[in-house]
Amino acid sequence: MRKRHTSIAGSVEIIRTGTDAIHTSLPSTLEDGGTRPNACGPLNIEQHEMVRQKIRAMLAAKPFMQIPEMTRAVSRVIGENASIRSRAARLQILADKCVDALTPYSACRPGCTHCCHFAVAICATEAEALAKASGRTIASVPVRELSSVESAISGGRQPPCPFLADGRCSVYAVRPMSCRLHHSLDATPTQCDVDLPPEQSHVPKYQMKPLELGYLSLMLNQVWGDIREFFPQNETIQIGRSA
Repeated sequence: MRKRHTSIAGSVEIIRTGTDAIHTSLPSTLEDGGTRPNACGPLNIEQHEMVRQKIRAMLAAKPFMQIPEMTRAVSRVIGENASIRSRAARLQILADKCVDALTPYSACRPGCTHCCHFAVAICATEAEALAKASGRTIASVPVRELSSVESAISGGRQPPCPFLADGRCSVYAVRPMSCRLHHSLDATPTQCDVDLPPEQSHVPKYQMKPLELGYLSLMLNQVWGDIREFFPQNETIQIGRSA
């Protein structure tokens, strides 16, 4: 079964060349200027056209979602004379704004928990924010090359996210960037079901590489791992926020 988690390795080499490369690499990274959906599998003609129509409508309503505009916004944050934590927080706010623009066209709805069974790569700073919000203790996670984390965390159906409570995220306000950026432009959320075989799994997404690359460029040298490595399932949530 195909691995379901945030892809990291493909972005690392772009980032290692320097922050300026985030902008210059985008034309070759994104197809059709970001208007072509990125899917976990091939889309049929009807799905492809439906997603393209959604993206056209979204871009008409929210011009800041155009890839060049998004790239400039990310570059401005990266270039600020501020701490890494401050700039990362700014990128999270920008990510929320972008996903809000996609919400009217997304299959994601409260109560859907398919993505809460994905492997989710997070960094140490995100783990600290989750620990503060939940009252949980962070477990020791080995230092690994970021590009090796993807192969170190397993794919397929995972145990529920340690912060999933009563079908909702208990730490929604401080959720990791991977969770913030995940979405589906399909008509229903069923394609996100990790139990579907690869040939039946088609999860179309809007390409948001500027945010992904920008965030990784800030967090590149941190310890990374799956969220369940930082927070083993044998602990219970003490404090949390529902959303």
